[in-house]
Amino acid sequence: MESEDKKNQVGLTIIGSEMNLNGELFSNDDIRIDGKFVGELQTNGKIVISKGGYVEGLLKAKNIVVVGKAKGDFEAENNFKISDGGSFEGSVKSRYINITELAHFEGTCSISPKNKDIVIVQSESSTDIKKLKSTIEPKPADQELDKRLKTSPPTVSVTVSDDKKSKEKIEVSTEVVSSESTSILTSKISQIKSI
Repeated sequence: MESEDKKNQVGLTIIGSEMNLNGELFSNDDIRIDGKFVGELQTNGKIVISKGGYVEGLLKAKNIVVVGKAKGDFEAENNFKISDGGSFEGSVKSRYINITELAHFEGTCSISPKNKDIVIVQSESSTDIKKLKSTIEPKPADQELDKRLKTSPPTVSVTVSDDKKSKEKIEVSTEVVSSESTSILTSKISQIKSI
């Protein structure tokens, strides 16, 4: 039941107002475009081109809503809508179409309730949104620490003394100080104290 709920959940991908993207994007989530996108965009969800958004290219989605400006070949499995103030130039294929009174439409459309479900075809060279990984440059302090750890791993020195016995010194060298190495160190100390 839980995996079925996750399967039915739809996320939201936002192309922000300051973003300018060119290329191919494929997703299963809803997508809102507040910035600019030029290229091929396909999703099993809904695409909304917001008031400040601009899209040019090939789009395929369950539903497409244009509030901003759009140009190209669009295919909506269920519904294609141009809201007040929205502008579209190109061709549309959809089961249903809704163009409000204050919208602009220039192009051709194929409207039929019998239109087939869309099929998303992702080329091997394209990028899936879920596979995108952001690359974050490490901070200079992190880079310096990494450099020091690689050149000389930390050494932990422990001195155990007993009034009656001579002092013993143990050196433990580890590549990464972790909770596992700390527990090993604690175990060694306990063994020495028992001597």
